[in-house]
Amino acid sequence: MGAQEIFQGYVDKFNAKVDADPSLKDELASYDLKVYMVITDENTYRMHLKDSAIGDFGMGPGDYSEPDIQISMDMATLEGINNGSVNPMMAYMNKKLVLEKGSLGDVMVIGKLFQ
Repeated sequence: MGAQEIFQGYVDKFNAKVDADPSLKDELASYDLKVYMVITDENTYRMHLKDSAIGDFGMGPGDYSEPDIQISMDMATLEGINNGSVNPMMAYMNKKLVLEKGSLGDVMVIGKLFQ
């Protein structure tokens, strides 16, 4: 499975979870975050958290002039996070997952994508 399929699965799961949970939907309502997920040995993916949903998911930068959050990792780290063999927080602490731009608070919101 490639990065695009992995991220698409997370986006679909995230949006379904928000639709099913009114309190989570309310919690996310004020966010407007443009995110780049850079897979260093593959490609860059973009997503936009707005109106309590992730939309505009795709490959490449799209029309974002500047992302609010940029996270980088290699494909092996993404695969490990996806299959549960890599803890995202441990990957961050071991510099396998790098926050290149954004606040830790905003990243925690985007982290809900991986839960």
